[in-house]
Amino acid sequence: MSLSGWISRLTGGPGPKLPDPGAALAEPVPEVVRPEMFREFQLRLGRLKPVTTMGIVGYDAGGPVSMVETVDGQSFVTTELCDRTERARSREGQRYELALHGRVPADWAQEALTLLARYFETVPVGDNEAVGIPAIGDHGAVQGLVSLMPSGVEGQAFYVVSILEGTRQSGGYAA
Repeated sequence: MSLSGWISRLTGGPGPKLPDPGAALAEPVPEVVRPEMFREFQLRLGRLKPVTTMGIVGYDAGGPVSMVETVDGQSFVTTELCDRTERARSREGQRYELALHGRVPADWAQEALTLLARYFETVPVGDNEAVGIPAIGDHGAVQGLVSLMPSGVEGQAFYVVSILEGTRQSGGYAA
């Protein structure tokens, strides 16, 4: 039974129209994110896939961050951090989403972005800052450089952590 059929059977109504996974992206921004904020990100780092990766337990309840990957697999960006006004702001006074730039597996990127998001809740992120990403699973620690990317929305920005080449330790990743 298809997912739509299963949902229909559970709810008594028609299931959702599922996207064709082989279809080209019709919209420049997935509907789950704020198009006005993510437009600049896509112009600079690449078009986003129409799928958000999230945990069963949400970030605010201790789970991983929700994120979207670029089509080329080079970058990952969170989609929930700047939504809440009570979150700590950056050193530049911005509410923000975090991005990770470098060719890494999606599960590693999600865990790294979650660790960085939790760290930046206590130590405000800033432009041109070096950060260490600890060993995750079988992959060693790496270093990253944080850079501020305006979003085009007043008071909101992206902080992009670029994985620096030559910083991997025993099985770590480098861009």
